[in-house]
Amino acid sequence: MDIETEILKLLRERNHVSFAELNRIPGFDGEGSISHPRYNNILIWHRVSEEGYHAINNLMGNYGVAITPCEQLVYIIDGLVPNIPIAKSARSYAKPRWLPCVLVLPEAK
Repeated sequence: MDIETEILKLLRERNHVSFAELNRIPGFDGEGSISHPRYNNILIWHRVSEEGYHAINNLMGNYGVAITPCEQLVYIIDGLVPNIPIAKSARSYAKPRWLPCVLVLPEAK
């Protein structure tokens, strides 16, 4: 299966998936990163391949998948926490900060 299909499968199983979980999908882990679109130096995830990035963008456009903040505990439980200070508020920072987030499917209607 491709990365997009694997992500969608995980989301349908439990409706929220951390980037730590996504890094276990073959081909997702990479050298790229996903940054917050509005604020400087807020990093959503730091280990994503180009294919993984495109898969997330496609899922957002085609299925309404969203990226939403979560507790750092999610990443502690999933066993992969970036060694970057956490963003405490929604603002631009002088140095990189990590905003723990998960992917979620929209509510079924």
